Amino acid sequence: MQVSPLHPPNSQLFSDDVISGVVQQRSKRSRSAFVGLNSDMSVDAVPRPSQRPRLQQWHPQTREYGEAGEPSSNVPPGRWGSHQDTTAMISALKEKLQPPASTESTARDGQLQAMVHLIIADKLRLRELRRVRQIRYRKKKDDYANSLDEGNKQLRVEIEQLADRRRSVLAAVPAKKSGWSVAVEYFRLFQLGIPDTSASGVSSSCAQIAFLKATMAPDVLFNTDCGVKAVIGNWYYISQWFAKFDMELDALGTGSSGTLVAKTVTSITITEHTIRKVFPHLTSSEDPSGMSPLAQELLDKTLVMHGTTRFEWDSVRCRVGSIRSQSDMMTPLLRLLGTLEKVARVFSNALITPELHCK
Repeated sequence: MQVSPLHPPNSQLFSDDVISGVVQQRSKRSRSAFVGLNSDMSVDAVPRPSQRPRLQQWHPQTREYGEAGEPSSNVPPGRWGSHQDTTAMISALKEKLQPPASTESTARDGQLQAMVHLIIADKLRLRELRRVRQIRYRKKKDDYANSLDEGNKQLRVEIEQLADRRRSVLAAVPAKKSGWSVAVEYFRLFQLGIPDTSASGVSSSCAQIAFLKATMAPDVLFNTDCGVKAVIGNWYYISQWFAKFDMELDALGTGSSGTLVAKTVTSITITEHTIRKVFPHLTSSEDPSGMSPLAQELLDKTLVMHGTTRFEWDSVRCRVGSIRSQSDMMTPLLRLLGTLEKVARVFSNALITPELHCK
């Protein structure tokens, strides 16, 4: 029989099945065991918390021991012992921390006040300087605007003078003997009526009269009047009575009977002079301005009228034999005044007809 330390003689009896079937037994713990106590001491023998000895605490103020958790009654009042609430403690702390007044703080306050006065004085000086500059700038701007106004007035006068000279030069050129050229030249010369050109020293009415004598028949029929003087007289009164007279040629064509038909747009402005000369019945002595309420509605108003002018050409004499013109003055007046009664009052004793003809 072979014996080996790694294989005991009865190793065949300790198989895995035998070992796995062994159940380990747990040791029973004594219920009456307490840590730090004897096994024969019962539960009732453990002291209660109120019967346990209390720890001693050292009080540095009294230099003696006392029970923990209970403040010693022999503690003397400390630095803040006399203060019972927080507000009193804070006020006392502020009083103790407030530094006493010294000469250095007084000198510093004086320097600060001096600096403040200097800053305020500098701001006042800058404000005054800015105000003076603004006054100079505004004066310079006003002077520049006034100079521009004077320049504009001078330019307007020069433009009027040059326009009058141009009309006089063009009027001296003989017109071609045709109805179309005569009609176009007629509206070009009488676009602004017969203005007062005494300031420019050039009389455009002479050029207009020369044109009419060269292109119109001596017995030319002008609306209800006859002759070249009737044409000149009508244009003269219309130009003098109304301000800003302007007549533009809108279209030119031939009519059914072979006459030339021109469509025009005429604009006039009613002034106080117009009311006194053309509508004298609208003046009133009771009103301080001398104008009736109806006249005040017309004052400084501009009327834009559409009209037609018909030219009949005399082919035998190669001149214009008849001119019939009319402008609708009723429509803009009705639009301005609102009622036909007011329009009828305007034309009741007026020196002009609703077709813009002089009476």
